[in-house]
Amino acid sequence: MDQRDLDRVQAHLKRTFGNPHFKIGSRIAGVAQVEVKGQVVGFLTPDEDEDGSYQFEARLELPGAKLDPAGVARIQAHLQQLFGSQAIKVIARPRQKDSAEVELNGEFIAVVYEDEDEDGNYLFEMAILPEDLEA
Repeated sequence: MDQRDLDRVQAHLKRTFGNPHFKIGSRIAGVAQVEVKGQVVGFLTPDEDEDGSYQFEARLELPGAKLDPAGVARIQAHLQQLFGSQAIKVIARPRQKDSAEVELNGEFIAVVYEDEDEDGNYLFEMAILPEDLEA
């Protein structure tokens, strides 16, 4: 991950979420911190295929939350606050009970999965493709 790529990912996150406070922070061993207003909200890693894509992952700690309507609403409110965007919507998947889709302004952007290791914890996973990044 060179600085030019990180700058492009940072600009993409700012545009996507409509939040100018996204920042790609320190890097250690190929993993970069993603921050909003100085708070670490997740991590960025290059895709294993080395095709110029990235994975943005955030851990959501919501003790007692399930993927029922109340839990989905709780996850949605948490993501809206965390990323500073009221346009985020979390939608339950009818056939998959361990995950939900995340939309922003009606467009699919990510998936939230139950963390199998810790009850009430979820993983937000967003793929960032080369075509998502402006030159």
